[in-house]
Amino acid sequence: MIVTIEFDDTAALSSLYNQLSRNQDIRDADLSLQPTDTDTQGATAEIIQLTVSTAAQLANLVKIFLEWRNPSQTKGGAVVQSGGIRTTLSPDKMTDGNVVRRALSGMPDPKRSSCILIGVSRYENLPQLPAAQRNLAQLKAVLADPAIWGVPSENLHLIHNPQSADIILNKITAAAKSSTDALLVYYAGHGLSDENGRLLLALPSSSETSRDVTVAWDRVDAAIRRSDSARQIVLLDCCYAGLALEDGGSSPELLEAAAPARIYMIAAAQKNAAAWSPAGQACTAFTGELVHALRNGIPPGPPQQEFLSLDTIYHEIRRLTSRKHHPQPQRHDPDDIGQLPNFYNLAPEKKIRIGQPRGGNSGTHSGAPDLPYKKVLTTAAVVILAAFLVLWLLGIFSEKNTSQKYIRLGGISLTAYCSTLNPNSMPSGAGQCAFRVNLNAACKWQYHRSDLHHQMPANNLYDAKCYTKTGQQVGGGITNMDGYCKSMTEPKNANNATATIHNAYYKNEWACQIPVNMTVACEFEYKKDNLVARLDNSGNWACYEVISAK
Repeated sequence: MIVTIEFDDTAALSSLYNQLSRNQDIRDADLSLQPTDTDTQGATAEIIQLTVSTAAQLANLVKIFLEWRNPSQTKGGAVVQSGGIRTTLSPDKMTDGNVVRRALSGMPDPKRSSCILIGVSRYENLPQLPAAQRNLAQLKAVLADPAIWGVPSENLHLIHNPQSADIILNKITAAAKSSTDALLVYYAGHGLSDENGRLLLALPSSSETSRDVTVAWDRVDAAIRRSDSARQIVLLDCCYAGLALEDGGSSPELLEAAAPARIYMIAAAQKNAAAWSPAGQACTAFTGELVHALRNGIPPGPPQQEFLSLDTIYHEIRRLTSRKHHPQPQRHDPDDIGQLPNFYNLAPEKKIRIGQPRGGNSGTHSGAPDLPYKKVLTTAAVVILAAFLVLWLLGIFSEKNTSQKYIRLGGISLTAYCSTLNPNSMPSGAGQCAFRVNLNAACKWQYHRSDLHHQMPANNLYDAKCYTKTGQQVGGGITNMDGYCKSMTEPKNANNATATIHNAYYKNEWACQIPVNMTVACEFEYKKDNLVARLDNSGNWACYEVISAK
């Protein structure tokens, strides 16, 4: 990240440059004086420029700046540009550590940023989504928290159950004009698609057959890109949200009218997948993890990682949703702004005290008092490692001499376990559970309509079509059978569910099958932990209890 500092006072610029030059860490950060392009008098004007690549360099830069400013008699202010965000520091602000840190890091100023939070929880023709309303409340709370970002209430705009596209577009347009640092737009609700495969955001009166009461994503995208803000952040928590990431979202004719933008987008689900709203949870799956990451921070905490970037948040959400087998989000970062600081990191600092001298001054310094301890620890580590290698070579740590014993408990009956994955699921051989696909239900799931049924020619099992009660065909048929299987499977196993017509039990008909983690099935069967599943001599699965030998 390139940081530039500009002064009206040439003497102040030279003074700070000299101060920075004395620090080896900063001097190595491509520190230089560069000509500025704002000079109109023909005189030589300069700015300080350096490249900050680590959190330690940023912390060091802030420290030097504040130490330099305190005794300085400079009457003029400074202009700092970092991460595409330009901040003017008055003499008073130049002594405020928080303001200086935010300016030098490139974190957007919450007072010069706006957030548009859109949520639709009540639908007339589509399934209700009560979690969307709770999403808005939770997300507003974390964005307004000064410890996280601190967006003032007048810059936080909640749009709950909007009845028309104009309500959304007008609010975004107004916020885009007033935000110079960051514009954040969030949507939670049902996502649909048009005949060209473009994303539509559903409104309360939307339905599968009434596209006139939806918001075309490319119109929203164009309104966002017309913003004068240095950074635009888009968060889409809806089915098929990945459609918004293709070609940046907008159609070419709309993009021609949009100003150049620095945009970052996260979609809660891929273009052909549904987003999740787990039963009994306060928020939807994606927004719940987003709120958790902002509210609790992401290790390591300060000072190693004082700020959270959009990329850091994205990877944390992917990690958490993957662990719970929820849909995986996607991102779009054409301008490489994902690594820039955006929020404060609330993760607690983990202090490492190994190697610190006992007694005496515990402050940080680079002198020799703690060096002997480091040598002792290093020597001890080498000795321990060498001893371990010798013992391993002698066979003490080999499987033959392991301290664990395995006691066979018996076989596995998957009938009861399969029913926990889906009430209609049953063992289907090869360590799998399976259940028959209800094709009528699959039509209703794919198109979010309760009045559909399927028709399928007997000679082509891949050509299931969906029709209304009046015989009108809807869409292109059941094109996401895997998605239906995942939606009908217990969440922690959902990502493993697939659709097939080649299942050993349900032959020549569509079935959902789920590979079984046999160790988990053992623990379910015998109601114990510390179990493992192994194939016995007859080729059947058996459960073993792991016991530490004394």
